[in-house]
Amino acid sequence: VYNFMIQFIYNTSFRLSNEKNVSEWVAFIAKSEGVTLKKVFYNYVSPKDIRALNKKHLSHDYVTDVLTFDYSSKKDISGEVFICQEQVEENAENHSQSVENETIRVVCHAILHLCGYSDTAEDHILEMRSKEDHYLKVFQTTFK
Repeated sequence: VYNFMIQFIYNTSFRLSNEKNVSEWVAFIAKSEGVTLKKVFYNYVSPKDIRALNKKHLSHDYVTDVLTFDYSSKKDISGEVFICQEQVEENAENHSQSVENETIRVVCHAILHLCGYSDTAEDHILEMRSKEDHYLKVFQTTFK
């Protein structure tokens, strides 16, 4: 019996084909990072919607791939994530990645934020990228 909730909400035509696997993987990441997962909502939104959220909450007037809002208390993880799949797909092309890998990476990126990782300073960015790469390998080998 799980005492956490991971929910995917689609406001665009995009749908994850493997929600169950992705959910189990996200739970695995949280457990590996020593936190208790409570509730995480992954919202897939349009470029227009994510730009509006980015502008309202971060004063950034551009489309981004993922925004994470952390509602956690102590080690109980709760949050809301907004993902723009169109931007994710553009990033995949720009970074010569498969769309699947980039899609999984942003899901991981968000949960790492909720686990307390930051990507504001260069050393933090490198640490986060290293964690993402590690958990991507775990996904590919164990949860796919």
